[in-house]
Amino acid sequence: MSVIVNVSGAPLELLEIPQLLAIHSLRNQIDPWVLNTFFPNRASFAATEVPVASLKTYSPIAPLVAPSLKGRPIDGKGQADVKFIKPAYLKPSGTVTPDNVYDTALLNQLRNAGVIGLGGQMLSAGDAMLVAQIEKFTLNRQSIDNRKILMAIECLLTGKLILRSDDFPEYIVDYGRDPSCTFAPATLWSAGGATVVSDIEAMMKITVDKSGVSPRMALTTSKVYTAMINNAEFKARFVTPLAGISAPVTPQFNRTDMPQYRGMFDGLEIWTYDATYMDQATDTAVRYIPETYFGLVSDMDGTLSHCGILHLDAFKQPLEYFDYMDESKNPSAITMLSESSPLVSPSNKNGVVGGTGFVS
Repeated sequence: MSVIVNVSGAPLELLEIPQLLAIHSLRNQIDPWVLNTFFPNRASFAATEVPVASLKTYSPIAPLVAPSLKGRPIDGKGQADVKFIKPAYLKPSGTVTPDNVYDTALLNQLRNAGVIGLGGQMLSAGDAMLVAQIEKFTLNRQSIDNRKILMAIECLLTGKLILRSDDFPEYIVDYGRDPSCTFAPATLWSAGGATVVSDIEAMMKITVDKSGVSPRMALTTSKVYTAMINNAEFKARFVTPLAGISAPVTPQFNRTDMPQYRGMFDGLEIWTYDATYMDQATDTAVRYIPETYFGLVSDMDGTLSHCGILHLDAFKQPLEYFDYMDESKNPSAITMLSESSPLVSPSNKNGVVGGTGFVS
């Protein structure tokens, strides 16, 4: 069924949310690699706070009891100082107005699906509003997905979240990462005399000492990776001994649109991530990960939680997205809105050792 609204006294047929979702699923989606790789667990809470202490954190140790006694529950204490954390609340919106520029691929999809008319090259007023409705719906969803990824990366790299906006007071969620987990080399890896292997070994020791487990992945950028594999100490350890036998590194172009697996060294996966997003405030492309960052990751078991949606029609259900359309008479407008209340949290607060400043 379609939604009928009145525009200038005439009925206008727009799409319902399930129809918008079906069309949205056919379009290019935001790459969820960061969320799926480092925060694979999902949790939902009907309340407006996340009980962080009840989430999966360190692997528990079974309590000691005498065989004749009753079983004891595993201690449920969490590693965070704060037991309940208020998540971010996202509510992007967009007014449905006919645009002058259209996505040709989207128009073809809609025409082939019979959503908009096939005849003529000009869009009717109704079809133009349909396209605008779809574009605003997609923009809302993408903005929420981008915010979740930014939160995930901030939590991964710093061990904390700083939630703020023009109409949201600054709120800091600090999971209490040990300061020694922030690491910078004494000599830049892009400089002569850099001790790349020694630096990584020092980081590995910190990882084991503070997180209790060995790192599984190195996350960095193409710029740092290039400096690393060209370093004399690194070549002496991982390249020269294999000369004439095998090539430890497969040459690749540096891709900015996707994560790249660069190889495995002594059981450590090396990944580079050079993706960017558009900052609407400055109209410039911004990197998700700083260009000079390098980090060793042992915690790849974090959680993305969703709390209840504070909308009467949602009844505080913990939905990933709550999409709806609002038709207002004063001021006169048709607005697409999406709401989400997410929070990312680590499984091991000291599960990342690294920092910026590895190259100039």
